[in-house]
Amino acid sequence: MSTDRMNIKDVSLAAELDVLARAVQGLTRLLDVNEVATEDHQREAVALLHLLGARLGHLRRAVLGAEDPRTLLAPFNAADPPNPDDDPDIRIRAWPDGAARSSRRRSA
Repeated sequence: MSTDRMNIKDVSLAAELDVLARAVQGLTRLLDVNEVATEDHQREAVALLHLLGARLGHLRRAVLGAEDPRTLLAPFNAADPPNPDDDPDIRIRAWPDGAARSSRRRSA
């Protein structure tokens, strides 16, 4: 096994969804606390919605095999090798370097 291959990490779907859920909760609080949102709060809410939409788009493409999950990889969602005592999680494997997009797609 090459050193590059050993450096590829899985993306934890549970960790990714947890961060997205916390972002939605933050947006909800932002809008709840400010019954009449100021212009600044409206801009912040719209920006957060755009970020959430983009991240969900990347996640969808990674789950479908149309995008390398490495684009999602971050310290908060990097999954260590599984242990028997771990909670169940769906792990999305990053593509090996040079993997073709078409070879990673699942057949319908």
